[in-house]
Amino acid sequence: MSYKERVIKGVTWNFLLLILSAPIGYLVRMLYANEIPKLEVGLFYAVLDFCCMMAIFKDLGLSSALVKFIPKFLHEKRKDLVKSAIISVGVLQSSVSLIITILIILLSPLIACGILKLFRISR
Repeated sequence: MSYKERVIKGVTWNFLLLILSAPIGYLVRMLYANEIPKLEVGLFYAVLDFCCMMAIFKDLGLSSALVKFIPKFLHEKRKDLVKSAIISVGVLQSSVSLIITILIILLSPLIACGILKLFRISR
């Protein structure tokens, strides 16, 4: 399979799954809105958005660096550096994720109070 065919196949699958996920997400939101009070639905999505914002920081640009350095190391025939780069990026991303998770858990009472105050003000 050529590179062009692989790209077209990957883009097609990505587009199909994106098209399928939108209605499913909409149905889930409708289910939440009917079964849970609106304030709690908003609170759930506020917390979910907060966690997604924190997830941005776990990458730290290391995946982009791998995209640059792995072909360079392969061109130089340094497979040992490829392996060590992948392992070190994995360890760094895992440790940053663990630190962020621990901070969110430890600060969860403050976060919850802040979000509840925000919802009470905006009502």
